[in-house]
Amino acid sequence: MRQGHLGWFEFQSFVTQIPDDEPWLEAICTLAFTFGFRRGDLTFMKVGQVDFDRSRIILPAGSTKNKMPRSVFFNPSGAPGKLLKAMAKGKRSEHYLLWRDDGSTPVRDFRVSFDNAASSAKITTGSGGKLFFHDLRRSCVARLAGDIGLSESQSMSAVGHLSVDVHRRYKIISDNSAREIARKIDPDV
Repeated sequence: MRQGHLGWFEFQSFVTQIPDDEPWLEAICTLAFTFGFRRGDLTFMKVGQVDFDRSRIILPAGSTKNKMPRSVFFNPSGAPGKLLKAMAKGKRSEHYLLWRDDGSTPVRDFRVSFDNAASSAKITTGSGGKLFFHDLRRSCVARLAGDIGLSESQSMSAVGHLSVDVHRRYKIISDNSAREIARKIDPDV
């Protein structure tokens, strides 16, 4: 089982390496890291799926891997909110939110740009030391359950997991949680 994930500071280092002319990549990665979105959730997301009045992203039934609807709320003044607003600026509701052209074509393949940012940030994680996009989803689950302290049901709801078994496979103990465990076991650590 893959164990790659990023902590908050590693992720910040990673996004600073994304070129300014690829704001869509920063948005894709930030949304995956923050909300645990899958690649498919993001690449085909339309502007109309973001309700800016209620600060909510809506994934309709059938558009997610498990075919269940999902919605998440975002802080409009936080990084995800600002990136969403920038990506939607000047587009109609039927346009793709994350695009490289005028909004008519979604960003589908971004492996080279993603790998370049990971290499520039000197990110090594998991087997073989390579960061994969899905590691951002895994990172989200680790943060929600460990660093942020959400309950299992809250964390499952946030990332769209229906099964406790699947969710537990994603739960990796973050470095912060591992340090806290060590302090509880041996207070002199």
